[in-house]
Amino acid sequence: MHKLQLIKQNLHRYFQIMAERIKDADINNYSIVIAYYTLLAIFPLFILLGSGIKVVGINAQTIMTYVRYLIPETVYALIGPFIKDFLQNGSVSLVSITGILTLWAASRGINAVKRALNYSFGIKETQRYLTSRIVSMVLTIAFGIIIFVIFIAFSFGQLILDYIIPRFDLPLDWLETFMRLKTPTAFMGIALVLTALYYIIPNCRVHLRTIIPGSLLATTGWLILSQGFSLYIKYFAKSVMSYGTIGTFIVLMFWLNYSAWIIIFGAVVGASNEYYFYDGITMKTTSIKHIIQQQGQKVVGKHQDDE
Repeated sequence: MHKLQLIKQNLHRYFQIMAERIKDADINNYSIVIAYYTLLAIFPLFILLGSGIKVVGINAQTIMTYVRYLIPETVYALIGPFIKDFLQNGSVSLVSITGILTLWAASRGINAVKRALNYSFGIKETQRYLTSRIVSMVLTIAFGIIIFVIFIAFSFGQLILDYIIPRFDLPLDWLETFMRLKTPTAFMGIALVLTALYYIIPNCRVHLRTIIPGSLLATTGWLILSQGFSLYIKYFAKSVMSYGTIGTFIVLMFWLNYSAWIIIFGAVVGASNEYYFYDGITMKTTSIKHIIQQQGQKVVGKHQDDE
């Protein structure tokens, strides 16, 4: 009886913390902002990706297999042909133009994600505008590289298997089965990106044990959304499809909005865990001013030791 009462008290405390984190995160508003900038970045991103895969020799169809799985069937039917065309006909000469456009739009989206994640952890924005924009661009480039590396790893998965299996004497059957299955591959890729997102972006120190449950929950929610979004369109938003091209973008915005909502909620779960297990957060001290002060203190300390 005492244990049951203790469990109830712990659950009550946890959900109180989560309610506070949800309130601070302002999920509904920030999910709309993130969806808007993602919409601006998505097509230039695939043009840029098409140029990149031409350089490394990846087959566009390999990427389309995962894109088709991650994007809801209704959305894929509308924008899939455009994405495939961008991937197949990417031009190296367009890299500079599309790169700048993608970086601008995606960095604005990352900046919105950064604000939402900071608010999820109860942190107010303290960076100046210019510093914030530079940090957002650096993070955008970093996550772009991570996503591109994941695409390469999945695309050359068989070559990787052929290399590591003989050297580590690994069983062949289950690894080949794993590479053929889209669900675990997509799940692992998304979970890695979200874990990195929740770990790097917030302006506070977080523990992996607190953010991994949130990233796994968000990954599961995103895959369920992608597979079940067609049912939502069929029963609740069917009339939107009658508007042609405008309807296409409305449906795409719906999906991006719900996706952003899930991502922010995953951060809320991580923040709730951090507050529950560690009774609060510790701010990161990585500002340029702080680094200069640290180096100055080291120099002074060394000078005093020499004396």
